Amino acid sequence: TPALVLPFPDTGRPPSDLPPALRARHTNRAPYRRDRLPPALAARIRSQGTERVQVHWIEDRVKIRHLGRLVGRAARLRYRDEGLHRWLAHSLRFSAEAAERGEGLDVRTLHLPPGGRQVLRLVCDWRRMRWLNALGADRMLGAFEGFELVRCGALVAIGTPAPPALEDWVAAGRVLERVWLELNAAGVAVHPSFVLPDLLHRLATTAVPAALEAAARDVAAAFRAAWPDGGFPCMLLRTGYARSPAVRARRLPLERILTQRNCTDDDDALVL
Repeated sequence: TPALVLPFPDTGRPPSDLPPALRARHTNRAPYRRDRLPPALAARIRSQGTERVQVHWIEDRVKIRHLGRLVGRAARLRYRDEGLHRWLAHSLRFSAEAAERGEGLDVRTLHLPPGGRQVLRLVCDWRRMRWLNALGADRMLGAFEGFELVRCGALVAIGTPAPPALEDWVAAGRVLERVWLELNAAGVAVHPSFVLPDLLHRLATTAVPAALEAAARDVAAAFRAAWPDGGFPCMLLRTGYARSPAVRARRLPLERILTQRNCTDDDDALVL
């Protein structure tokens, strides 16, 4: 069963015939410099918003640090959620052979510090993670994610009305793609962060474990206090000039995840 069917005008070109800019889009999780990014670029990024999708360009260091703390708190809860932890651990690919298949997350792309790969492999086992959490591992790992977000030239937040409907998520995804392409084309590195939006979404859909619900509501309240327009953040992007080139993950062939079929005389559909 398709996850999503999107109609689009028939251009006569196959889905695999992608412009070079689309193939060049990538994530860079390396450390970034904190140099201010060009104001003209900030204006172009803000202009990508639509009537229902807002694009916020955040340079204020106080706001960035506050969002970093919220991301750290959200990440800490993820390390305490057995279901999410098992899902994340299952997605990691430690060997070059496994990474070559193009599925999952190649740990080489994480730009881990020395010893980080071994620590990550250690905490993949939930029983060890739970024991280490009693010693404060969740707090330490969450703080690291929050600190990583702060090391940037600017944050970009893509938001919609709250709560977002399915069409809002789709619209936000389209804006995200345009923003990401614009940034990469300007030589600016991009690192998406979904841990805070994911926590807020799971809280709204009662998917947070009962033992973590009170802490999740505290994070949500702190976010609402810092986000006065009442919208919902669909994605945060850490942006800046990277200190080292990205390690690029392999991608599945487009034909593995997307098919094209004729719907009407005028439109086709992408089936995901």
